[in-house]
Amino acid sequence: MLVGGGIVLRIGIAIAEGELAGGLAPDEWLLAACWPGLAVAGMAVGWWRPALGGGLVALGLAGFHLVSIALGHGLPRGPWFVLLSLPGLLYLLEAAFPDPPPTRADRDAGPRPASGGE
Repeated sequence: MLVGGGIVLRIGIAIAEGELAGGLAPDEWLLAACWPGLAVAGMAVGWWRPALGGGLVALGLAGFHLVSIALGHGLPRGPWFVLLSLPGLLYLLEAAFPDPPPTRADRDAGPRPASGGE
């Protein structure tokens, strides 16, 4: 859901600034490759490989900021790039703290009956 919001936000910014009509400058393509390019790719990969997906999102966010500074644009204003990249942090947290393996008692107990409120 948040990924879709980020894509819609980027398209909205592109339409508002007239980028779709005139195309992007080469430095803007580099920025777009970092964020949302790597960020969206990382969020998609994170469904199957959380550590890799979170790393791609973090790399895209850091790359976007570093390229923006290197090109003389300065840091982006507002927290939006970081906030829209938070699922990547969640992927990294999931990779750092995985579910513990089931214990023997869990395996021997079998499936738990559903509580129907009876």
